Amino acid sequence: MNDFDLLLKSAKGGDAEAQFQVAYAYEMGDGVAKNYKKAMHWYKLAAKQNHVKAQLSMGYFYHSGMGVSEDYEEAIEWYKLAADQGDATAQNNLGVLYRLGRGAPQSYEEAVKWFAMAADQGSIDAQTNLGLMYDRGEGVEQNYETAAELYRKSAEQGSARAQNNLALMYEFGEGVSKDLEEAARLYKLAADQHYASAKLNLERLSKGNEDFDKSDKILRRK
Repeated sequence: MNDFDLLLKSAKGGDAEAQFQVAYAYEMGDGVAKNYKKAMHWYKLAAKQNHVKAQLSMGYFYHSGMGVSEDYEEAIEWYKLAADQGDATAQNNLGVLYRLGRGAPQSYEEAVKWFAMAADQGSIDAQTNLGLMYDRGEGVEQNYETAAELYRKSAEQGSARAQNNLALMYEFGEGVSKDLEEAARLYKLAADQHYASAKLNLERLSKGNEDFDKSDKILRRK
């Protein structure tokens, strides 16, 4: 009996962690043929036993349409179970769905609530997303200083998206003192991670071309 067979035996016996590990093996094709439907079967069994990562995985499968028809309402239900247990990824993903109005009526305020919970736990994506809400004044009063602080936290952890957004703020002096050298440094960090917008912005800045209007600039922070 190999390792997977032993794990499967425990999973069939009702062990939630074993069920999660079997599901993960099927999802990734680790030691068994990749099979999303079997992965979902075992994730669901573990999720019903309040296994937080299994709940997150169920949400992700419905969110992305892996092995099942895309269903944002179902994704929200599973994400909420994980989010209520404190899972930062689930909290951030809930924020994304509420911001876009997928699976529930669009609510910037609800999005901000979940982004803030995840950001407080150090979630890089949530810090960037919450920064964008302050940047655009969605669900909160617009505040460039707060946006810049949040982008900085995420940028320092390596987020190319946050690096690009913070660079734009330095380039145009929004929420921070204008500093073209810092803008260029941040653009390069993001560009080195193959972030397309940063490559374009770095090229534009290096040519001394600051000639694009505010609406275009805001659209580039995303």
